[in-house]
Amino acid sequence: MSTVGLYTRTSITTDKYDRYEKTLLLYCKQQAWGDVRYYRDRAGGTVDEKELEQMAKGFGEALSGRNTEEFDAGNFVRRLMEMNETDAQHDRENLQRLMADINAGAVGVVVVHDLSQLGKSKMAAFDVLSAMMDKVEVHMPSVGKILSNTTLPCGTQSDYF
Repeated sequence: MSTVGLYTRTSITTDKYDRYEKTLLLYCKQQAWGDVRYYRDRAGGTVDEKELEQMAKGFGEALSGRNTEEFDAGNFVRRLMEMNETDAQHDRENLQRLMADINAGAVGVVVVHDLSQLGKSKMAAFDVLSAMMDKVEVHMPSVGKILSNTTLPCGTQSDYF
């Protein structure tokens, strides 16, 4: 069996993405694929959901006149700007590394959770998927091997865009 490339991408830090990776790894084990390479991309604006909740609470309290001395407006705006960065603004180095490994013949199978992992838009995801399918098997645990005529679940609304 050839090397498997397990690809995940996230722009927010949640347990969801850890679960995705565990699901992908379990799928690989079920297929008896032992040689797995991890390719993980995180956007520069990566943020934790708890941080978002704390920021919203602090902002709400400042707007209502409570805790205004504790609220740092400059830091709040700076952090919002960082969070606003999307992976569309980043090179996604590990996706590029995965594609290079595919082109070099070092990876024969790619496993992703859903199409939202491959691109920021459906068109971008299909372009990447098409480039992969010309050279390797592509699998998603919910559908198994993806063939060119496979009807694909494209992730959930919360996963996409």
